[in-house]
Parts: sequence; structure tokens; C-alpha cells
Amino acid sequence: MNRLLPVMILAGLFLMVVQIYRQSGAVLAIHFQEVMSLSATQIGLVSGAMYLGATLVQVPTGILFDRFGARITLSAMGLLAIGGLLWFATADQVLGLAASRMLIGIGHGGVITGIYMLAIAWTSPERMASTSALVIGLAGGIGGVLATTPLAVMLDRFGFLTTFLLLAAVTVTATVAIWVLVRDHPSVPHQPASPPVPRQSESLQQSLRGVWQIVCNRDLQKVIVMGSCFSAPFMTLGGLWAGPYMTEVFALQRADASYVLLAMMIAFNLGTVAYGPLDRWFNTRKYVVLGGVVVMAALLIILAFLADSDPAIAIVLLVSFAFFTPMYPVLMAHCRGFVPVQQAGRAITTVTLIGLGGVFGMQLGTGMVMDALRDGAGWSAADAYRMVFLILAIALLLAASVYARVRDIKPRPVAAAPVA
Repeated sequence: MNRLLPVMILAGLFLMVVQIYRQSGAVLAIHFQEVMSLSATQIGLVSGAMYLGATLVQVPTGILFDRFGARITLSAMGLLAIGGLLWFATADQVLGLAASRMLIGIGHGGVITGIYMLAIAWTSPERMASTSALVIGLAGGIGGVLATTPLAVMLDRFGFLTTFLLLAAVTVTATVAIWVLVRDHPSVPHQPASPPVPRQSESLQQSLRGVWQIVCNRDLQKVIVMGSCFSAPFMTLGGLWAGPYMTEVFALQRADASYVLLAMMIAFNLGTVAYGPLDRWFNTRKYVVLGGVVVMAALLIILAFLADSDPAIAIVLLVSFAFFTPMYPVLMAHCRGFVPVQQAGRAITTVTLIGLGGVFGMQLGTGMVMDALRDGAGWSAADAYRMVFLILAIALLLAASVYARVRDIKPRPVAAAPVA
């Protein structure tokens, strides 16, 4: 336990830096819209490109985690992200912005899975969800908060170039710390729940065959469908369109809109921590996820009907939605329950692949929908955002209808009924 704390702190600090880029879309969207005059489709492309990059590397990243461990994989791939950050800081055209964001996504595509892999190695199975949720909730939360008002202030004060060069320097420091200080598992196992997995024990062909086995697992197929919405709804709304929604529909200033994003991010990360122990409290993973999805969809439908009614109501609904969104630690623990530890990395990254691909598709798709409705059909901004909210709600409910048929993996075995 003593070594668990520094390992998770370092992994959390790395995630904190990564989350600044992942959660910066809503602040950058306002900048791209007001300063660079990009269309909604272009904004969706630039923001979503990071998730497309992360999607493309999920399967190979899962194989790398299983073969080489979190330390080598995270630090080596982090070099690509650093290059992407330097490119992004100097880009001034849509193509350059999108391509550099994609490179950042490739380099940091495995950070969440890396935390899950470290949690698997350093904690017991029943505490894997709560440990990973705590790290992701606190560290990711701080990074998410820094991506709202603080980032907006930095952009106003220092400009785009200087802001992202400074962030690149911070990323270099975090990447070096992972390489030098993190270890994949206890060097002297003290009754570890998950014994260290031998590295480089499979050929590439065997590893790819293992990925195919994950995809063909019928239980995991349903988890994968739900995985398409473990991040996309929040990253499409809180991570992209919430800022422009506030400035366009309610005429909030950029600084005021950033405070709304800040409140959403705080709620999101409080929700991450809150979800962590729920599977153990209720001894179910499936129904914790389904309960959260139903609440999210209901809030989005209400927001769609009240899209332009009152800014205070909209803010309460957005913040409430953010709180119920982060059910992914429980979903990942459910996913882990269907595979042996040797395949945990590729199973988690397969679900993550679909989730990150969903972010790219939803961000770009909703941008195209808004351009079509506003420029092509003459809809008002409020009605266009209303449609976005409904699209997100429908996507959640469709995914949940498939996931509802999956077998539950309970954290604690249910005692058999006594025989009369």
C-alpha cells in the first residue's frame, strides 16, 4: 500500500496534464469561433481529431500494455504527444490544428488504460474500480478544472502560442517522471491481488488473435456498445458545445461561460469519485451504469425542451448532467470481469477505442448538424442546440438498450441459498 500511493500520484499527475488538452475543447471552441472564425463543422473536426488519433492507437496500445507494461508504453508514446503540442502551438490553419491534435491524441491515447493497468497490478480486484475512480476523479478533475477558466485566462493574457508552449514544457516534465519513477507492479509482491504478468510472452500474431477473442466475446460486445457512450456525450457537450451554447443562446461573455464550464468540470469529477464505490455498495456493476445512463438521458431531454428558457435552469441541468456522466470506472471494472488478467489491457483498450471513436463521431457529427440546420435550414442557435441535446439522449438510450442484456459481474459473490 505504501508504494501504491506514489505510483498512483505520479500516474494521476500525468493524467492531470493530459486532461487539460482533452477537456479544453469548450474553451478552445469559443476561441476558434470568435478569434479564428471557424465554422461549427471545422470546430468539431479540430476538437474531435484528438479523439480520432486516440481511437486509431487503442488496439496497438492495448497490445503494448500487455507486452511491455504501463511505464514504457506511456512514456514512449508521450514523445509523440509532445511533438503534437509544439505543432499545435504554431498552427494557424484548420488542417494543421486538426493534424496536430490528432498527434496529441495518438501520444496520449493510452493514459486512462495505463491507470487501470496500474490499479490492476497494485490493488485487489474488488478495489480496482474505486482506486481507479479516485485517481481519475481527483487528478483528471484538477486537469479538467485547469482546462476551463484558468486556460481561458491564460489565452487572454499570454496568447495561443505562449500558452501551449508552456503546456508542452509541463508535459515534458510529466513524461520524464513516468519513465524514471513509475513501476508496473510491486517489486516484492506483498500478496498482490493480480500477480505480475510476464512481458513479451506472446508473438504479435498471438496478441492480435487475443484482440479478436475480445471482439468475439458476446458479453463484451454489449459492454463495447455501451462503451461508445462512456465519454462521448460529456465530451460533446461539456468538452465542446457548452461554451458556445452559453455565449450564443444566452449572450454570456467568454469569462462567464468559462465559469459554467468550470462548474461542469467540478461536478464531473465529483461524480467520478462518487461512482467509484457504488458497485461495491450495491454489489452490481451493470445496474449502476444503467441507472446513470437513464438519469443522463432524462436531463438531456429536459434541457432540449428548455434550451432557451432561462440561463440559470440551463446551467443547473448542465452541471447535473456532468455529475451523472462519469460511469466509466464501473463500466471498465465490468469489462475486466469477463477476461483473465493477461488480456485486461486489450479488453479495456477495445472498449476505450469505441468510446474515443464515439467522441470524434459525435463532435464532428453534431458540428455538421448545427451547420446544416443553421446555415442550410435557417434554424435559430437555440433550436440547433436543442437538436444536439436530443441526439445525445437518443444515443445514450440506444446504447443502454443493448447493454441491458449483458450478464452482470458482481464485485462480491452472492451467497448460495441454503438447501432445505
